[in-house]
Amino acid sequence: MGLSSWFSSSTISDKADEPAPQAATATGLTMDFDTIVGRVVAMKDELAQAHELCEQANLQFAKYRVEIQELKQSFSAERSSNAVLKEMLSAERKHSAAIRDKANIDKQELKRQKVITTQMQARLNTEAASLNAMTKHAREIEQRYSEAQFDLEYLKCTTDAERALQSPSTDDKDSPLPPLPFVLVLVDGDAYSWSRDIFSTENRARGRDLIEPGGLAATKIKNEVTKYIMNQNGRIPFASKIITRVFCNYGGSEGRMLSKQRAKATAVGLRDFAVQFTERMPLFDFSDAGRGKERADDKIRENFHLFLSTPNCHAVFVAACTDAGFARMLEQYADHPIAYEKIVLVTPGFATLEIEKLQFKQTVWPNVFGVRALSKEEVLRREIILRKKRLAKSFAYKGLLGRTLGGGTSIDSRDLLMAVVPKGSAISVMSKFSQGGGARGSDFAAGPPARLAIMSADDDVD
Repeated sequence: MGLSSWFSSSTISDKADEPAPQAATATGLTMDFDTIVGRVVAMKDELAQAHELCEQANLQFAKYRVEIQELKQSFSAERSSNAVLKEMLSAERKHSAAIRDKANIDKQELKRQKVITTQMQARLNTEAASLNAMTKHAREIEQRYSEAQFDLEYLKCTTDAERALQSPSTDDKDSPLPPLPFVLVLVDGDAYSWSRDIFSTENRARGRDLIEPGGLAATKIKNEVTKYIMNQNGRIPFASKIITRVFCNYGGSEGRMLSKQRAKATAVGLRDFAVQFTERMPLFDFSDAGRGKERADDKIRENFHLFLSTPNCHAVFVAACTDAGFARMLEQYADHPIAYEKIVLVTPGFATLEIEKLQFKQTVWPNVFGVRALSKEEVLRREIILRKKRLAKSFAYKGLLGRTLGGGTSIDSRDLLMAVVPKGSAISVMSKFSQGGGARGSDFAAGPPARLAIMSADDDVD
């Protein structure tokens, strides 16, 4: 029997001989050890967690250290900037003190300048009053001079002819009298209205007196013609006489003249205006042509032809451009070089299309005649005529192109219809047809379509 077996048997026997309480004690010791092990493990976990918290705290402390360092740097920068600002503030205070001193000096200077300005204003008022008195005196002298000049001209007109007849040239008894140069102004008093400024009291003031409207109109015509003569560079003699003739129907123009004047209490009638106009200049006439529009037109035509053919007549001003009937009077001189240079059209802002196409020289006298615009009917009529001319040119071009290419000419019926029917009268013509009245040839203001098809580009349209 071996030794190991003995130890083992003795141990077993000893364990068997032990009482039961000892076995219970061994079991309790075993449970306390497990608890201790669990507690040790828990303490290890808590210790690891504490280490982790310490590491996080260390990281947070490092971050705080960085922020504290940055705050220290920014604080030092703020200190340095605050020092700079203090220096700037002290400099600005010094500058403000200098500006305040300068402002005080400027205030004193301003007070002194105000005193000087007051003195200068008083002196200026005195000089202005003196200048007004001198201007008033100069106007009176100018008025006297103009009156004396007009009287002298009147005396020249009345005495030169008598002197020439009474003392003829001793060298040649048969020599003709030297012709006096002159210019002519023809005015259609029925068609042209006088400017409102002529009837204004402010424009008529000359010194202490007032020039009558008719006399002022005559003076303004003379001034406009004189300015034209001065601008011709000697082509028209400066000593040329100015003849002005106004023709109108007193019966029909009386109401129109009164309606144009604003101050009805001091309105001037046509007959008084004509007398004033005629008395102002010795060669100015305001004539009653009689009843009927054609009487004044006939007088204008005859005077125009008579004076235009006179060699010593250097210019003819025609203030009758709103009546297309005078186009026949003017067109025969459109190709004559001498007559073309003499004729000057005085328009109220426009002329009829028939007169404009003659291309005579035109001028406007807004100080003499009232300026007005074209009427709607005239604008519509011009549009129709221009459309017809454009259509005629297109037809002529198509015909020329067709003959060149050896083919026929095709005419669009729509273009032809638009040329024949005016825009403004289409509705009125349709209403006349609906009422059974029919349409007249004047409603269309055009010839037959066949005539338009063969019309040349330069033909006139009736």
